[in-house]
Parts: sequence; C-alpha cells; structure tokens
Amino acid sequence: MAGNIAGIGDTLALTINVEAVPLLIPRRRIPAALAAALLAVSTLTGAAGVQPSHPVATSPITAPSVIRLETITLVNADTSDVATQVFGVADSNLYTLSPSELVAQLSEIRDLGVTDLRLGVPWIYIQPTVATYDWAQMDNVINTAHGMGFGITAAITGNPTWNGLPLAGAPDPTAYAAFAAEVAQRYGNEIAAYEIWNEPNGVIFYAPVSAETYTTVLQAAYTAIKAVDPDATVLAGALGATTTIAGVSVSPQEFLEQMYASGAQGYFDAVSYHPYHYTLPFSAGLGLTNSPWEQVHALNAIMAANGDGDLKIWATEYGNPTTPVFGVSETVQASFLEDFLVAWSKLSFSGPAFIYSGQDVATGMLNHEANFGLFTDDGTPKSAAEVLAGLIAAKDNGALPDYSAPLLPEAEEAYIQLASIAAGLINQALIIPNAIVAALYEVLPEPLQQVFTAVSDFITAATTEFLEATKPLALDAISVLLDLGF
Repeated sequence: MAGNIAGIGDTLALTINVEAVPLLIPRRRIPAALAAALLAVSTLTGAAGVQPSHPVATSPITAPSVIRLETITLVNADTSDVATQVFGVADSNLYTLSPSELVAQLSEIRDLGVTDLRLGVPWIYIQPTVATYDWAQMDNVINTAHGMGFGITAAITGNPTWNGLPLAGAPDPTAYAAFAAEVAQRYGNEIAAYEIWNEPNGVIFYAPVSAETYTTVLQAAYTAIKAVDPDATVLAGALGATTTIAGVSVSPQEFLEQMYASGAQGYFDAVSYHPYHYTLPFSAGLGLTNSPWEQVHALNAIMAANGDGDLKIWATEYGNPTTPVFGVSETVQASFLEDFLVAWSKLSFSGPAFIYSGQDVATGMLNHEANFGLFTDDGTPKSAAEVLAGLIAAKDNGALPDYSAPLLPEAEEAYIQLASIAAGLINQALIIPNAIVAALYEVLPEPLQQVFTAVSDFITAATTEFLEATKPLALDAISVLLDLGF
C-alpha cells in the first residue's frame, strides 16, 4: 500500500517512501552472502516483498473467487472457464483526491474494463478522536466508486493518534472492531469485502509485529463485521512478501502458521497476499527458492493443512514502478503484469487479483511509490494499461493467452536492486526532514510555493539526468563483477 497515505510531500525531489524496495532476491549467480545482505537491508528499508523459500506445488487451472458490486460469489467452475476471474485495480491514493480528480481517475480505470477496486479506509483520518468521525471524504470515494459500477474491497488500516503509535501501531482490538463495525454499518450496501489491516507481518505497517496480537484484532473485527453484514467477505492479511528478521518482519508462511496457532481459523473467508517482485516475473518463480510463486503455494499448503484448503488467496496488490533510472521500463511493467495475471489465473486457489495502482502520484519522481500507475500523472495510459484492458477482454471471452515474461538481463536486475536499496536508505534518512519541509511548504505564500516547486523539479531533473548518464557505466561494472563471480 502507498507510503504517502496523505499525499504529503508530492513536490519534493525525494519524499517519504515506506515501501522502498519490495523485491530483492536475485534469481541466480549472485553469491549467497550478497543475497543475504540485500535481503536484510531491503527489509530494514521498508521492503514489502522480499521472498523467503518454501516448497513449490503445482496446480491445475480453475476459476477463483469473484467480487461483483455488492456481493461476492465463490465459483467452482470448469477449469476452462476463466471469465469469472477478477482483474481489478488497487489504489490507496483515491482518498486524497478532489471530487473531479476522483471521477477522472476512476473513469480511466473503468474504461479499461475494470469493474473492481481495492481501496483504503484510513481510520486515522476518519476517526481523529475517540468521540468524533469525519466521513465526508470517504463517503465521496465510496459513493462515487459504487455509483460508477465498481465492486469494492476495503482495507481498513491506519492506527489513529489516540490509539497508540499513529498509522503503523498495532491497534487495540476492541477499538478497531468498533470502527470496522461502523464502516460496515455505513457502507454495507457498497463494500463487499473487508481486508483486516495491510501487511501486518512487517513493522513498517504493524508495530510491533505479532501474529498473535494480529489474530486478536482479526477475531474481533470479523465478529463485528459479520454481526452487521453476515454476507460480507472478510480477508486476513494482506500478508507482505517478506522474510523473517527479528523485530522487523515475519515471513508470510511463518506468520500464517502463527495465526493458526493463535486461533485464526474460522475468522476469515480468504487470505490476502501481496506478491511483489520488481525484477522477477511471477511465473519465473516456479521451482526458484524465495520467489512469490513459492510463497503463495506455501500459504495454500498451510491453509490446506489446517482444514482451509477450500479458501482462496487474493492478490490485493501487485505492480512494478516505472521510476526513472532504477525502476523498470513501461514495456517491462506491461510484460510483468501480463505474466502475473495469466499465471495467477491458472492457480486453483487464486482469488481476485488487483493491480497497484491506477495513476502515478508524480510521474518521474525518484521514488518508487510515485510511479506504480497504469497511467501517468497527466492521465496518459502506459503500456500496462493497454495490456490489462486486453486481458480483461480476453478473459471475458473465456480464454487467456499463454504468456511468460522474458527475464531481465542479470546486470540490470542487480542494478535495479542495488539502486533501489540506496534510494530506500536515502528516503528513510529523509523522513523527518521531508516532513518538516512539507509542513513549511504548506504555510508558504503561493509565489514562494511555486519557486520551491520549480527548484525541486530542477533538482529532480538534474539528479535523474546524472544517474541516467552514469547508468551504462554502472551496468558495465556490474557485468564484470558478475562474470568474476561476485
């Protein structure tokens, strides 16, 4: 989910970025010691997608769970029927938009054939104090999306300031359940599925990390939501594709096992998971240690071992940023998207898949979180938007093409990983300075804001130009090191 939950700092050259590096397990040749270092550093800089290992299972093609407007139907269709698969869009920035911006961005998404959204319900903004609620912005988002024909999956997240550590703090179960019940009561005719938190297996979103306390939150929220809306679907997760580092994160497999040990069974209708990997196509993970492919099969195996083998796994976020210099190209973004959706649809346990996100926050900013969109920030469709539209049309006609994305060159793969780590560390170091600058920016008179923005844009452009100019040299150096076995 987005790091810039309130849209703070969009004019800054390097902004707050809590999901700096959701990737970082090389597919081959990089020595184990370096791979381990990459993994640890990436997690510590806010990674949401470092992949631990687990055995791989193969699965026949079948139709997954479906969300359509106000109801969700679990479909057990013939294996040749892919028309029931759901390809939606996840976007955590919708809450920050004006009414006109919201309609414009939802129209872009709808024109692709998308009928399903996964969006955030930010508790921290809606209930600023124990006794007060501000539903105005959420009402606009939910009512507009529903009125435009979208089915809605809502991730309720963001701990309020009065309930402990803001945003990422582990919430009080009773308070969270009470808020979840209020959401279900208010939007029961619009929201079909509720996701209980976002990536609770990492400290960046849930601190301190604990499957036991999260299970208590899940149990309370499930009970509260079902009391209001018995037909609602409640998702446990969404589990981030990370690895276990003491005090920082727990692998999704280990976290799910701990959830079952803590009594989670019977308190969710499906599990959600974020199979991010910036440099490896999803289908290429078959048989590869630490890939999202192996993780999701391991999750399914754990569910089956605990009597929940009939429940689906939803991919409520997947995407690749087209960040200048150290992101992927638009062509690669589109290729990875197609690879993921085609491969995901063939898993017997797969539920809806949501592509993150709709429109870039700030195209060209040196920040991954700003460049995930299917569209640029001026509404221009990227290649991935066209691919998504084509896949939706194909599945609606009952057949998806076979497709596997080509692998990235090894040097480029390593460069993206290393550069992303560096950017993540810089962004982490700048969190407090950026927050201060963003606050000062808001009180500046408009002429000075314009000057500040112009200077910021110049710095960003100059930095990007320098990095682009030196990238070929870096790639050559990495190629030499790889050839030498480093």
